[in-house]
Amino acid sequence: MDDILLTGNDLTEMQRLKDSYYNDFALNILEGIKYFIGIEFYRSKAGVYMSQKKYAFDILQDTRLTSACPNKFPIDQYLKLTPDDGEL
Repeated sequence: MDDILLTGNDLTEMQRLKDSYYNDFALNILEGIKYFIGIEFYRSKAGVYMSQKKYAFDILQDTRLTSACPNKFPIDQYLKLTPDDGEL
């Protein structure tokens, strides 16, 4: 089974592409995606947000590190970088 996620802002072009795939392949078209290949999707009025929280937690479970103590993070976790920051 192969999966594909189609996104875009040109609904006409997206429909043309879906029709093209539908003619060549047997498709199941799902709307309103919540989870895809390890990425969770959330919709709000501001837009679409993606998170790999569950994927990261699954890795911690697989490696038995869910009860590990966190340590200081080496960089500010809320740092906002711009193209003008730092040296080239």
